Amino acid sequence: GPDAQVMEEKYDTSTNIDNLSSIIKKAEKSILNLDNKKIIRNFAGTRATSSLHDFIIEETKSKGFINVAGIESPGITSSPAIAKYVVEIIKNILKLEFNPEFNPYRIPNIIKKSSDEFLTMKEINKDINLDEGDPNRIICRCEQVREREILEALKRGIDITSTDGIKRRTRAGMGICQGAFCESRVRKIIAEKYYIDETNVSTRGNGSGSDPVRVEIKKLRSLDK
Repeated sequence: GPDAQVMEEKYDTSTNIDNLSSIIKKAEKSILNLDNKKIIRNFAGTRATSSLHDFIIEETKSKGFINVAGIESPGITSSPAIAKYVVEIIKNILKLEFNPEFNPYRIPNIIKKSSDEFLTMKEINKDINLDEGDPNRIICRCEQVREREILEALKRGIDITSTDGIKRRTRAGMGICQGAFCESRVRKIIAEKYYIDETNVSTRGNGSGSDPVRVEIKKLRSLDK
């Protein structure tokens, strides 16, 4: 994927079998022996289309607030030039001083585990059953995310009251079971952190609206080759 379809509803992020089937057929031209049975999720998003049908890169009436919006294709290709353009805008707002100690390479919050770091099922089951509150307790079985990683993500200055918020910061829930095992455990940790009821911890976040209609995974896995 993805494809690009014009939708009648601006915020329609549903998926349908025809479009997904077309994406799979195109993917098969690049990937030999593509196995539909390994599909674990399908989703859609909305593009940042502006009413001007052009990039919007400018300082707003709010001093110091710069819009970088409506970035459609070729967004990735143009991103280095956009960054330089924004720097020029900032130069007219602030006096920039060279910082010799600046390190442009940020340590990632999520570091991909090597094959040597993945535990055996015996080791996983042992750490899953550690006491609640133990920093080494495994919360997400598929991605082997530990309780300390969840708590660290909750301490970064932005309140996270959705399990998807934790998923995008730690990978807890991104594995093959898609949160079937760990979502309730993550929800409980969030609730305890903020002293709120678990019912106030949503999957997608308050204000996200109803869940979009998505094609059942079993239908995608059973598509004919």
